[in-house]
Amino acid sequence: MNTFSFIRLFWELKKTNLKFLKGLIINIKCISHAFWLSFSVFLN
Repeated sequence: MNTFSFIRLFWELKKTNLKFLKGLIINIKCISHAFWLSFSVFLN
């Protein structure tokens, strides 16, 4: 395995990791938003 293919593999992994983290953050935001929405409805 030469250096170039290793760097390329690393970059592909990094890209998919960033996509995964973005999706995770968006999911957490949506879940917390829904939680606070239901919580405020529960209080009223």
